[in-house]
Order: sequence, then structure tokens, then C-alpha cells
Amino acid sequence: MKKNNIALYIAIGLTGLSIISLLVCINQQITASLSIATLLITIAQTIESNANYMDEDMQNAMDIANKVGNFNFNDEVMIFFKTWMKYDTSNIKKKWMERVVIPINCVASMVLFVGFAIPIKIPDQLSTAVSILSTALLFLSIWLVDKQQQRKEQWNEVLMLSLIGKNANQNPIQVDEAENGQSENGNL
Repeated sequence: MKKNNIALYIAIGLTGLSIISLLVCINQQITASLSIATLLITIAQTIESNANYMDEDMQNAMDIANKVGNFNFNDEVMIFFKTWMKYDTSNIKKKWMERVVIPINCVASMVLFVGFAIPIKIPDQLSTAVSILSTALLFLSIWLVDKQQQRKEQWNEVLMLSLIGKNANQNPIQVDEAENGQSENGNL
């Protein structure tokens, strides 16, 4: 199995299990363990998505600073800065977010696979709460993606306004120089 396809294989397997569940009664304790694992994975994915967003936001800021500030860094320097930002460990919040994701994913994997062999016995009310919380986190994830998209649009607006302002400042200077050149030639 390739590393990138593990989530796809699990998704296909669980889809098959859902089809089988229409024909055969599956123990509610197994579905409860699936709900718990899903909740934990959703929490980890939300945290990881937020950490990735922080990296992407800094990279967008770097691109705009390069364009607006007339730094004119070449592609190699920009790639170096962006890579450095991704692995920069000075951001304590991001570092803790990355550290928390690992144990959450480990526990989620244990619950997911052990739940089939040893059904987890939890009260029905807790199982219901876990399912509802998983759905709530799904919508939180959607909100975060929308927030990230709005932030990208804001960076693009900053870039657009800066470039418009930059061009507006450059054009009058060129016009003034052209007028000065004509008046000097006219006076000669």
C-alpha cells in the first residue's frame, strides 16, 4: 500500500461495510467505536488543517511582500524562504498543534482497528453525543476552509490595491518627466 492511499482504502472498506450493514446487523458497539475514531480523526484533521493554513498564510504574505516591496527575490530565494517558513519552529502554537495531532491520530487508529476485534462498550447517550460532535466538527472544518479562503482573497486584495497604488505613483512621474523634457526642448 502506498502511504497516500491508506485513507482511500479505509474509505472504500468502510463504504463496503456500510453496504454490508444493510444486509447484516452490525454490533452497535462496533459503530460506536467507529464514531469515536471518526471524532478523533476529525479533531486531528481540523488541527492539522489550521497549522497548514498558518504556513500558507505566511507564504502568501511573503509573496505579496516580495511583489509590493520591490525586493525582486528570484525563484530560488522565494522557495528557500517558503520552505524555511514551513519548517520554522519558532511558532510555539504551530509546534504544539503538530505535536498534538500525532497522539490523537494514534489513538484514533487504535480505536478504529481494535473496535472491530474488541467492541467498545459505551452508553448509548455517549455514542449519540460522539456522533453529533463529529458532525459539529465537520461543519467547523467547513467554516475554517471558508475563513481560509476569505483570508486568501484579502491577501489578493492587498496585492491588487498595492499594485494599483504603485502604478498610480509611477505614471505621474513618467508624465512629469515627459512634460519637463518637452518644455526644455521648447525653450531651446
